[in-house]
Amino acid sequence: MSIDETNLRDRSSAPPPAVPAREVPVNDFTPLQTPYEGSRAAFHSLIIGRIYHEDMLFAQRSYILLGVHAFLLTAFTVLVTGKVSPLTWPTAISLTLFGALLGIFQASFGRQTSRAIGFWREYARLIEENWQIAFDHLQYDFYAVAKAETPFGVITKKEDRQRALYQLFKRTRYLTSITAVVGLFFPAGLAIFWALGLGYILQLLTNHSWVSITAFSIVLLLEIAVLRPSLAEPKSLVSRVGAITD
Repeated sequence: MSIDETNLRDRSSAPPPAVPAREVPVNDFTPLQTPYEGSRAAFHSLIIGRIYHEDMLFAQRSYILLGVHAFLLTAFTVLVTGKVSPLTWPTAISLTLFGALLGIFQASFGRQTSRAIGFWREYARLIEENWQIAFDHLQYDFYAVAKAETPFGVITKKEDRQRALYQLFKRTRYLTSITAVVGLFFPAGLAIFWALGLGYILQLLTNHSWVSITAFSIVLLLEIAVLRPSLAEPKSLVSRVGAITD
């Protein structure tokens, strides 16, 4: 076999050269173009399903962690009120320290979950604004101004003297967020409670206030460092209420 024939056979068996992928804008990807207009509803349902998925995960994990706190509180109460043994105070210190760290972890997890839910809600708001889908954002319009304009009519407050939900805590709208209250403020408060319990135990053991104050301050500073309000919140350009909605 000649050299030319060998080269020709090698070239015929070689894979074709890779073609660089063409970057396609998001608005141009095929499922959203004609004749696939029906896929818009499916895409919107996918985003709404993502919100419900995050809500369910948040609820399940919160129930588990709160159940653990209830168990720790019961064990701590039995230790403090029961008969003192050599293992009482070391166990009590371990319980309070673990409870404080668990509360801090739960609060940081709740804040992350709140950001995830807020992101998908703002994404859904952009989709509904762009495609004129009057669905998910209408509920939050009602929460904000007690009025929502649907394609079938207007939903407004039942009596004139009633206020919108977000007007209940006008300056602290975090308190109207279930995710913020259950996932952030409540576990953060539990962490402070366990830190106080740790300080109380150390006060009994050492008889020195500075020891208990130092231990409490260390846990509190750790919580502040983890939960500092510097994590970005999602907010779309068409949002009228903001991302603190769940």
